[in-house]
Amino acid sequence: MHAPQFLTSFGEQIVVLNSIISTKSVCNHSRSPSPWLKITVELPTRTRPPDVAKFVGAVQKFINDRENDWTSVFIFITGFDADRATMKLDVWLGATNPYQEWNALYSSRSRVLLFIHAYIVEAGHHIVRPAQPLCALDDVGSEVASGLSGFSGLAGLLARSRE
Repeated sequence: MHAPQFLTSFGEQIVVLNSIISTKSVCNHSRSPSPWLKITVELPTRTRPPDVAKFVGAVQKFINDRENDWTSVFIFITGFDADRATMKLDVWLGATNPYQEWNALYSSRSRVLLFIHAYIVEAGHHIVRPAQPLCALDDVGSEVASGLSGFSGLAGLLARSRE
């Protein structure tokens, strides 16, 4: 029985049975156009519109200055999350590297992520998560308390609360 052989985007050769392929779809990346990558960014909803515009402009400039890595960039506000007090932006990046060159593709993506992170930190746009509920001491079992011995006397506090 003949089974097709494939080369993955990681350069590995694999053999897949025809019976498996017949039930799946196959994407031939070697014939695909250059990939588009999406990075979702969350900014606090308290971010002023001019600051959002500066962020978008800074990311666009960063991408446009790296024409060896990226062909284009599109940034869209895609929604708001009231529970987390964030707005979501999708950053779409048109890559110059094909899928087969995943190492270069994801290295370029990492540089964009580092730039976005540095920009957000420098601009002081820290995302504050909502407070998490704490369990009552009665809800914590002794096995949990014994595992917390290294946390500044927390195990002792839990043990005393059980007495």
